Amino acid sequence: MDAAHVYGQMRAAFRGIMRKPISFIMTTDGAETEREMPWLSQADYKKDEGSIEVLFNERVVPHITRLDKRYTEIRLGAAAKLTSAHAIRLYEMLCQFRSTKTRDISIEWLRTTLMLESEYESVFELKRRVIDPAVKQINALTDLTVSYTQKKKGRVVDSLLFLIREKTSTQPARLAPIDEILINATARPGETRDQTYQRIRVDRSQAQKPTRRRLVQVQIDLTGIEPPLATQRETPAVKSERSNVLRAALKKSV
Repeated sequence: MDAAHVYGQMRAAFRGIMRKPISFIMTTDGAETEREMPWLSQADYKKDEGSIEVLFNERVVPHITRLDKRYTEIRLGAAAKLTSAHAIRLYEMLCQFRSTKTRDISIEWLRTTLMLESEYESVFELKRRVIDPAVKQINALTDLTVSYTQKKKGRVVDSLLFLIREKTSTQPARLAPIDEILINATARPGETRDQTYQRIRVDRSQAQKPTRRRLVQVQIDLTGIEPPLATQRETPAVKSERSNVLRAALKKSV
């Protein structure tokens, strides 16, 4: 991929950020207020340098500079393995409730948080296209094991109750089956279905291979010793001399 193409993708990404605001839901005296504000107040595209300089909105800065006190701690190593934006966002939401081990999320709030207000209008499609693939990725690639049940208000599914468990260090990770959900969730741009399937299989087989120790072959010359050690009786003195020769040869070979 050439530099011009990368620069073009970066510019398109920042333009997308400029158009898409960040939303806050605040509760004051029991009343909810939704506030929207832009991430950036300015973006300079320096074509000659192939760089982009951005200026964050001053009202957003306090929220992104106090991450240690105001936001949920997540395992970056686990989150980095997730390839779906919905899986990453759901993982963040569930990490907030590690200690309580459950989280009840309304369908309406889930749609708003995942920015899916106009997509997957039926709960069945929302689960099939978004929730189930995200849960499968979280279970396969992170430090959490997640499941959920539906909660109804009358005949309508109103919320999802998520059960959250942390995997223990001694518990071997259970690999998700390589089905259509996993293939679609982990496919890379330009990959065919078969290429994605083969890549997942190769990655798993490489991860399960035992670590092999490097063997060093050493040639030891015993001909310069009088009389040759190879023909002497194994007396304590001979054993000691043989050990010295072996140690010297190994030290020289490393």
